Amino acid sequence: FVFTRTNADLHKVVPRERLPIIHYEGLDDWKYQYAPARLGENDHQKDVAKKEELLRERRALEVEFDQLTRAWIKQDGGNGSPERDTVAKRLREQYSRLSPYTRAVSMYERWGVAVNGQVNWTYNVKAE
Repeated sequence: FVFTRTNADLHKVVPRERLPIIHYEGLDDWKYQYAPARLGENDHQKDVAKKEELLRERRALEVEFDQLTRAWIKQDGGNGSPERDTVAKRLREQYSRLSPYTRAVSMYERWGVAVNGQVNWTYNVKAE
């Protein structure tokens, strides 16, 4: 982590092209625009049975991951654990299926920045 006090300090660790002009003296001509909620965008949360099913699946993966992590810690040689890596990947994939049932749609999703677990930042760089 890096803590900064001034914009000049911030510019040492974050390129000005990636900072908004307003407040941070950056070069990104970004302006906040409220994106209102769409009717029904959180309807998945009403399906309690599906949510519980996905939570049970998640808990089972978490237990498996925990067991594999404990075994990996105890093993000699410090090599990785392919089985643990596979379960970690399954946990990430499973979260994308569980998320609509446990978390409201965010501004980033409404803006199209975060789609299917992927984030795509864009910058509107203004010449100095």
